Amino acid sequence: MMDAGFLEFWGEALLAVARGRRQWEELTKWPQGGMSGLEGMAALFRKAYGLEGVPKDSPDYAALWEKSLAAFQESMKAFLEVFDCVPRRDLDEARARCAALEEEIAERDRAIASLKGLLAQRQPADLAEEFRRLLEAQQEHFQGLIASLGSTYGPEKTTRKRKA
Repeated sequence: MMDAGFLEFWGEALLAVARGRRQWEELTKWPQGGMSGLEGMAALFRKAYGLEGVPKDSPDYAALWEKSLAAFQESMKAFLEVFDCVPRRDLDEARARCAALEEEIAERDRAIASLKGLLAQRQPADLAEEFRRLLEAQQEHFQGLIASLGSTYGPEKTTRKRKA
């Protein structure tokens, strides 16, 4: 929701531009400059937010200015959202994240292509040969296990001599 000060400020500012008392460039540069400088725009802001009666050297002035500025910025954000606009800072952050993700995708694509190349170099005969060697090695290990078990639990060790 936009506050009344925001609407009053922009209403007066746009009327001033339309009447030739302000330049459009002055109007657009002021918010980008952190709402400082351009005394005419600052005076319009103070008027719209009821700060013109508060002395600038007053201890309350800084707090009131910050509160008014926060309300203005929140209203500006809400106003821009009505038109599906995003602040440049948010857009720049999204672009940076997008670029980083695109680079990550490109790296993964290169890795996939490299792995596909390595896989293509290996012929099916090579894979079959490796599988045959694996089976032979497993068979040798199994035969060694059986032989070991046979020597440990062989017939001479497991048969009992019966008393006659």
